[in-house]
Amino acid sequence: RRAWQGGRLVFMSKEEGGGTLVEKARASLVNKRVFVHLDDGRTVQGFLTCLDKQGNIILSNAVEGEPKRLIELEGGREKVEVKARTRQVGTVLIPRELRVSCHAEVLAEDLLDLKLHL
Repeated sequence: RRAWQGGRLVFMSKEEGGGTLVEKARASLVNKRVFVHLDDGRTVQGFLTCLDKQGNIILSNAVEGEPKRLIELEGGREKVEVKARTRQVGTVLIPRELRVSCHAEVLAEDLLDLKLHL
């Protein structure tokens, strides 16, 4: 499945890794900013370097974000909120199995070219 949302191409990781969407989008999305949501709640954003036929993604200049969360103190009587945080991770490989969704930033002028490839 794919959808256009606010100028972004959205595709779900649950599709087959070698499916036509991955094959067709690979060349069009290289060097575009990509936002990946992982199954543990983290997000990673960076520039798409590689999208292999299995659906694994390599991002460069990547930044990982963790959502705010509650942790229990000793004894479980109190919960403390931990603020959301980000960290620079550089180049990162994201296996297909860990992705929940993936969004790519596509500029208006790239949109026509991308539609031609899809």
